[in-house]
Amino acid sequence: MKSVTASPKTQVAPGASPAGKRPDAYGNSSVRRNDNAVDLGLQFQPDDKGGVSARFRGNAGFQGYKGILHGGFISALLDAAMGSCLLHKGVEAVTVDLNVRFVEPVPYAAEVQVRGWVSEFDSLLYHTKARLQVGNRVMARAKATFIERRTAAKSGSKPPSLEQGGG
Repeated sequence: MKSVTASPKTQVAPGASPAGKRPDAYGNSSVRRNDNAVDLGLQFQPDDKGGVSARFRGNAGFQGYKGILHGGFISALLDAAMGSCLLHKGVEAVTVDLNVRFVEPVPYAAEVQVRGWVSEFDSLLYHTKARLQVGNRVMARAKATFIERRTAAKSGSKPPSLEQGGG
């Protein structure tokens, strides 16, 4: 799998998508491959377990505290992996809930592998999981719930199962 090092203003064909499907689906996402000013060049590839994965190496611009990758950026990578897994399955969906567990600090310049997969589907909602690793060490993991964009657009509101619970 190819590793990508982030650099501003990397030129990629406008509207390009990881699997060549739904070229306009991502719009100007800042973490997926596109012509945004901060193009991370993430190229999620399907794996033999039904998920997708990509490699990434940051730089000093992605630091939170000195020497470590910013937690919000880690969250974005995990979310992108889960959303890309759905897109590779032909599902265009949006995140409605995201829970991230930070296990260890991630050195900002380490090569990381991020992997996402679908864990469950129940009529309206896709439940997904992801993990971010450095070598064989899991540094962060996430769970998220997604809803298909056309379902969300039709209803104009949250699905009933997500309206409760506060927050």
